[in-house]
Amino acid sequence: MNLYFAYGLGICSEFSLPELSAGKEKKDIEIKQGKLDNFLRSIARSDGCLYATDSEVYHYYADVGSFFVRQGQEIIVDPAPNADERLLRLYLLGRIFGALLHQRGLLILHGSAVAVDGEAVAFLGNSGSGKSTAAASLIIKGYTMVADDLVAIDASGARPIVHPAFPQLKLWPDSAESLGYNIDTMPRISPKKTKRAANLDSEFLPDALPLRRIYILEKGEPTEILLLGRKDSMIELVRYSYAKRSLAAGANRSTHFLNCAKVASSVPVCRLIRPWDLSSFGILASKVEEDIERE
Repeated sequence: MNLYFAYGLGICSEFSLPELSAGKEKKDIEIKQGKLDNFLRSIARSDGCLYATDSEVYHYYADVGSFFVRQGQEIIVDPAPNADERLLRLYLLGRIFGALLHQRGLLILHGSAVAVDGEAVAFLGNSGSGKSTAAASLIIKGYTMVADDLVAIDASGARPIVHPAFPQLKLWPDSAESLGYNIDTMPRISPKKTKRAANLDSEFLPDALPLRRIYILEKGEPTEILLLGRKDSMIELVRYSYAKRSLAAGANRSTHFLNCAKVASSVPVCRLIRPWDLSSFGILASKVEEDIERE
């Protein structure tokens, strides 16, 4: 078994997960390979989440495999025949981990996060909106990475806390080149995806951090930052929640909406408007720094 650490959790896995940081003996989550039963296979009608309760969720993806997540502690993986290992890990560490963390009562947002002065700053948005590139534009200025794709927030205390993910940033080739990365040395995240993986071991912060600010990325001119009211903040947090498939099936809805409300009432949420071109990210990083300094 392989031991890893991510999101503040010890992970024991039958699968090799080189994207994750090495762990020790602590075991909060177990990932193993197994055949899923006939009931689960009988409900496989299309890709996605096909069955979910508060403690169990089943995902099926053609050419990738089936995944069963139980009680926020166990993931059973039934790979499709000849499934590519990189693609399998991409789904496992993305949508499936999102479902598991959702089961554990965390608020999972679709975004990226960096550490600024000992606190986490998160970027949310639709696919292709530049969440990872926004984070990278701050990382190349000396800030450290906290999470990419899944931002896991514990809202149970007096102040929301972000649990660090693992030291990998996924970037489109043109974004990576514009930021100074050599894409020839960056592997594809899977054979079917053109995004490249940047390993950021030396720029990754493994410590949990209080959440300082959330930025919603949107297209427009000029580059500006607008603070949202509590109602609009709540709407945006729900919109960019990661575990939508589980929520659509009714799993842990009350906990999820309560977490959104807690974050919306205690963390500033801003709309970050920028032109939809790569040259705007330098300005974006400077605007974020100025906004945080003014706070």
